[in-house]
Amino acid sequence: MWSCFKRFAVKMKLTTLVSFALWSAQSYSQREISIEASLTIEPTYLEESLVKGREVVNQMVKSGIFSPEPQERFDYLNFHFPEKETRVLGYQLVYFNYEYADKYIGCCINPGAAVVLRLPSNEDDAYLQKFAKRNYCNISRGNHIYMPREIQKMIVKLGIPTVNLVELSCKERDRHELEEEIMAHEVR
Repeated sequence: MWSCFKRFAVKMKLTTLVSFALWSAQSYSQREISIEASLTIEPTYLEESLVKGREVVNQMVKSGIFSPEPQERFDYLNFHFPEKETRVLGYQLVYFNYEYADKYIGCCINPGAAVVLRLPSNEDDAYLQKFAKRNYCNISRGNHIYMPREIQKMIVKLGIPTVNLVELSCKERDRHELEEEIMAHEVR
């Protein structure tokens, strides 16, 4: 009787493991490919995002939001401006950028993605702050946003005042630096 119970328990464990494995594989294959996912931290490896920038661009091209080629490339950075109004975390997307190396040109690739968003004047950005903190992202504002000269010219042509721009950068280096800051505060 006892061995019958043991065999039943083993079969149940195997069934549970197989079910979990199938569910995990299905969840991974059906993960959301979105700009937000490219900014969201991967829980098992804290310096990576759930989705790579290239995957986001491919999906946005299929959706008619981005053109296949970036509007600007500078060093390893690809800059994609939306072709129709797009909202990210509730704000208007000005551009999406990610680092991607087709060809190694020296050093210092910083994998990850960033967005520049247009915030209405005097708007509370508490949600954006919470998202940045939860996902180890860096926030820069206005003239403190790194932009190559060509991108600056495009922003001027769009008529967007730089004072209304906020960059949410969720790249490997941002996450590593913020993680070190948090650890330094915990040690004190």
